[in-house]
Amino acid sequence: MKPRLGRQQQGVAVIMALLIVTIATLAVSGMLWRQQVQLRAVENRLALAQARALALSAIDWARLVLWEDLNLPGRAAYDHPNEAWAVALAETRIADGEGNDSREAFVSGRIHDESGKLNALDLVQAGKINERAVSEFERLAEALQLEADLIPALAEALLSSQDRSPDPGGTQAQTAQTLPLVTWPDLAQRAGWNAEQHERFAAHVAILPKQNNAPITAINANSASAEVLYARIEALSLAQCRALAATRDRIELRNTGDIETATRVSGLVTKLKDVDVRSEYFRIEGRVRYGRALTAVEALVWRAPASSDKPHLLWSREL
Repeated sequence: MKPRLGRQQQGVAVIMALLIVTIATLAVSGMLWRQQVQLRAVENRLALAQARALALSAIDWARLVLWEDLNLPGRAAYDHPNEAWAVALAETRIADGEGNDSREAFVSGRIHDESGKLNALDLVQAGKINERAVSEFERLAEALQLEADLIPALAEALLSSQDRSPDPGGTQAQTAQTLPLVTWPDLAQRAGWNAEQHERFAAHVAILPKQNNAPITAINANSASAEVLYARIEALSLAQCRALAATRDRIELRNTGDIETATRVSGLVTKLKDVDVRSEYFRIEGRVRYGRALTAVEALVWRAPASSDKPHLLWSREL
């Protein structure tokens, strides 16, 4: 009997040893897995941080492109979407300079001219609704085949969203470095617009700073849509504005006199109010892929005429 009991004890001991080894292996495997997950999370955070840094660098590079365009001989007189700054940047590989493929990045993006749009902030001036801007937005609604009665609600929504506290100087002036905390989608939603109405207006409207308390923000006729041209230039019909836009797409407008020449409307120059051929506001879109990280950013910049500094960054956000 004793030999049989010894063999049983040995079998139990073997089983216990196998259980202990199995448990230890599982414990070690779990620890290694957690460490691997933590390491991958750290790598992802580092890659995302690097991608964000590269995206901000891309915005700074776009500002430099706009500054160079302004300072090129003969180019400061006008801005046109056919210029080099408006060419979209396809996804381009950026190496780390040391030939390390594990740290390469890909960047893409483009610059949009926002001065070719109506400024929604024009609807309110010095704490009151700006009737001229309301009339322009109603003409834009007409060109887009939307109801004109949408605009008063939009103006009221903007008025209620702004700070009505009195200005100590009595001017309520707003510099180009300040913007209210409102976006176009938010403003349209406050006005009770539906998604279709908001989307049809979105391509023709921007939220831009008000400079020197000017009642109306000038538009660039070189980049404005036919609908925006119709909204701003009362002397032209929508058909004439479409013809002007088609002509301008082929040959840039170097001054407002070219608008009269292109439309063949005598005396039009004297009727052009707040119409220019230059742009001051640009929206920058950037997209960076770094390893497993992907980030997209958007920024609005203001480029003052004849400025020796890079365009001023008004805001930037991650999409």
